[in-house]
Amino acid sequence: MDFLNDGGTQDAFDAGDTFKVYTQDPNDPQADSVINNLRLWLLPGDANTTSDAIAVSDFNEGTVQHIFFQLPTTGQYQFWVEQVDAETAVGTTQSYGIAWWAKSATLSAQGDFNGDGMVNAADLTV
Repeated sequence: MDFLNDGGTQDAFDAGDTFKVYTQDPNDPQADSVINNLRLWLLPGDANTTSDAIAVSDFNEGTVQHIFFQLPTTGQYQFWVEQVDAETAVGTTQSYGIAWWAKSATLSAQGDFNGDGMVNAADLTV
């Protein structure tokens, strides 16, 4: 973060501190400080075009793209990140980071309502 006024503890937010205002410079897009618009794609591992995508995040407000998606099968997948604003035409690139969370699906026997791994009379008491 960049402070306009950092009056208290240096590089820490204190009462009275203010932040720099980020501005877009239409005359020199490479010099502006605006975060560019990005699009996030989730594709199968062997995909070579976005038409193969199984999920996409294309939110134009803010800076967070988000995909919450249950993968259809076990396998290899890939993320593609695409910058989708006018600044790509002048060669401006945007640094970004990706984080993901995954959890294995748990399979249970049909009718095992108490989750003990067995289908029996105890499932009827749940």
